[in-house]
Amino acid sequence: MLSLNFFRELEQLPREFDSVFRGTELDRLLNRSGLPCFTASSSLQVNLREDDDNIYVEALVPGVDPTQIEMTMLEDTLTLAHVGQDTDLEGPDRRWLHRERSGSDFHRTIKIPVAVDTDKITAAARHGVLSLVLPKAVAAKPKKIVIKAQ
Repeated sequence: MLSLNFFRELEQLPREFDSVFRGTELDRLLNRSGLPCFTASSSLQVNLREDDDNIYVEALVPGVDPTQIEMTMLEDTLTLAHVGQDTDLEGPDRRWLHRERSGSDFHRTIKIPVAVDTDKITAAARHGVLSLVLPKAVAAKPKKIVIKAQ
């Protein structure tokens, strides 16, 4: 049986990996080129919830133009992707002391637990939060069955 300490240590691994290269020439090269840093904070953060009729997806996308996000739904898999350039983070005069925000690139694949009516998916973005409504397919919705008393 694995202890919780093992998982905590596993979560720390990306930060410790970063600390090995912090302050070195490799660190400066990676950060100036806009390549993603090896930190847990560089992945797209997503919330999923549901009700009887829909699956709701909320993703944090601060500073990203929502029209540049590519969304695809194939069978039970939702993919959100963006490849862009954060021009305010780049420049020859930038000397980073600490950097967690490495750019706006992301690629996230999410397994959706029920069948979705892909023709009725809606998406909106407001204040850096991308909100998707994935209507459940008729076959995936719960059906009430009336029990007749005899």
